[in-house]
Amino acid sequence: MNKVLLFSCVIALLSAIPPGPIPVCSAAGPSAVPEASPSGESSALSEIRVGFLLHDGALLFPRRESGNDFNFEILFRSPGWKLFRAVWSPRPHVGASISGNGDTSQLYGGFTWEWQPFGNAFIDGGLGLSVHDGALTLTRPGREGLGLRVLFRESFELGCRFHGRYGLSFIVDHISNAGLAKENDGITNVGIRCGYRF
Repeated sequence: MNKVLLFSCVIALLSAIPPGPIPVCSAAGPSAVPEASPSGESSALSEIRVGFLLHDGALLFPRRESGNDFNFEILFRSPGWKLFRAVWSPRPHVGASISGNGDTSQLYGGFTWEWQPFGNAFIDGGLGLSVHDGALTLTRPGREGLGLRVLFRESFELGCRFHGRYGLSFIVDHISNAGLAKENDGITNVGIRCGYRF
């Protein structure tokens, strides 16, 4: 993928976001009902996060792939539906991790649960699905055998917010097929992300 095109798309998306007041989040956690702006309009966007990840950087397992990933993620406000409130109001998310070495890249989506244990600290857990362009078997040298084109994705993130809008966090994410295929090497990425909350 052309990196210049990718960064141009990210910049265009960020520049298209209108400035406005910051919604106030409850200390009890994310609100189940989208918050309205003073004009009466509500925004579906909750937060944007970007970062760099150590690709296939698990320390406890052998690595076949390497390099760094550029990560971009959009989180949306949790809908006010009863189903979402019953499972602690997760925020839907979509994102991408693009390999800088030409190894496995992925597009993903799912749900993020956030907990603020004290002050500006936050802990996030994510569950969802990922679609990747990597190898399905070990026939390609230097690539993980992932078994299926669509995989499960889990993430854990620990961070802190500054001035209400901004965040800095450490993230670990993992994709695998949970043993549904013969090949199931999986990929674990670790890295740092910056966030901007609306």
